[in-house]
Amino acid sequence: MHDDEQSASPAETDTEPQSPLWEVVPLDRFERPSEPTGETVRKGLKGVWRSLLGAPDTEPESMDGAQVPHPTVGQAVVDRAAPPPDWSGPATALELALADWPEADGQTMSACLIVGPPHGGIGETLRHWAWMRGWRVLEAPDPEAILTGAEDWQEQLADRDAGPAVLPSLEHCYLRHPLGLGLIRRMVAQLAAPTIPILVGCDSWAFAFLGRALALQSGVPAPWTLQALDHERTERWLAEMADPALRFHQVEGGDLVLPPPLAAVTAATRGHGEGDGEGHDNGGHESEPVSGFCRFLAAYARGNPGVIRAIWRHCLEMAATEEVEQALLDRLGTPAHGIHRVWLDSWQKMRLPTLIADPPDLDQYFLHTLLVHGGLPEDILPTVLPAPGTDLGRSLRRLSADNIIGEYNGRWQVTGAGYPSVRQVMARQGLLLDAF
Repeated sequence: MHDDEQSASPAETDTEPQSPLWEVVPLDRFERPSEPTGETVRKGLKGVWRSLLGAPDTEPESMDGAQVPHPTVGQAVVDRAAPPPDWSGPATALELALADWPEADGQTMSACLIVGPPHGGIGETLRHWAWMRGWRVLEAPDPEAILTGAEDWQEQLADRDAGPAVLPSLEHCYLRHPLGLGLIRRMVAQLAAPTIPILVGCDSWAFAFLGRALALQSGVPAPWTLQALDHERTERWLAEMADPALRFHQVEGGDLVLPPPLAAVTAATRGHGEGDGEGHDNGGHESEPVSGFCRFLAAYARGNPGVIRAIWRHCLEMAATEEVEQALLDRLGTPAHGIHRVWLDSWQKMRLPTLIADPPDLDQYFLHTLLVHGGLPEDILPTVLPAPGTDLGRSLRRLSADNIIGEYNGRWQVTGAGYPSVRQVMARQGLLLDAF
């Protein structure tokens, strides 16, 4: 398929059932979206060439260094376009995958492991699944308790009277520190022969580290994962997430970035509804092309839903506008009543949070430490990073200012929008990577 190939026509949508948006599969069946030609060079090597040529790490906003004013859309529009995700769909997919687990007779106790990348929604999905099944949720112990063994906390994993359990964040149950691995060692042995059914979620970077340090894979059943979103699923998810009154167009050419809502397409193809009011013949939607924006977005985000949403919001915040040339408005016509158009630059013009190709050693270790722990509270950073507090503070402020890290629920993490760039740098530096 070409980058500018349109999505399935409304007529096809009416007659052919769509494949599920969400799918939970064995880890060895995980497939990342294919990458459009040129994307690796543009995103993966740009920082390297700039470093070799001695160019500055960031591009100036204009030739004289002044900020170029940009009539961006308001935050309210961004929130309407990309609200917090609904994880009930992935939870339903997980329920389908685990329909026969645990055994119906309840006699066979087993652990089940779900692995996924940062911002991939695994923890949220497991919490929603636990609510659907009525299972209890075990949140990870505090980091300080981990350093002292957290034996009282661990007793919950064997509490038969309390029943089956869900542990959404195994990555928060250890610290890469001589005193921080005792709990996870005991947990790995416990998960190999559990006394209650337990569903465990684990970040992919922690899974890679624990596999290297503790041979985690040999002690637990083969894990499952949430299948990556390809570009078609990315279009569907973002379109379903957005306020149905919004339409997203490319500034260059006017092509749709996302397909219109299915209800609008169905109404247009039946000869009524908003289609005639969009200024197009025959309802318009059948002939409106959808750009290749989501093909690049899905590939760059490696099919990770949380990263897709974070980058989509970043693009709307930084490169969306409500002002376009009158000729384009004349060609597309007046939108139907209640429809609001949002205009975006092409993917190739997007300026995304980018980690420099050769960051200071402390920044590299700082970021890698955040990744293998699924984020850390600020006060525990000096414990796992043997560096002076002042140096850590400077690194934290520098990376935060560049939108490479951010604080979520009391933990510093690599941001969703910055994650693809950070992972590329980790790979170039030869550091331990996840498999996603």
